[in-house]
Amino acid sequence: SDLKSQNNLHKHQDLKIDKFEGDATSRSYKIYQDIQTEFKRFCEKHKQYKVQDLVSQAFKEFIDKYE
Repeated sequence: SDLKSQNNLHKHQDLKIDKFEGDATSRSYKIYQDIQTEFKRFCEKHKQYKVQDLVSQAFKEFIDKYE
């Protein structure tokens, strides 16, 4: 799939997670199954980080890139 080939382009990039502060909040979002499966696999590979930190970093980078 296109997503997997894009991921391969960034495979060697170092993972950088900001230090987030403040209260965490719960939200419910719908996400496509294939993306959820890949994200779950990604989280399992990076167990040193909390899922909330990985999601926060992904959202922050998306906002910074497209805002």
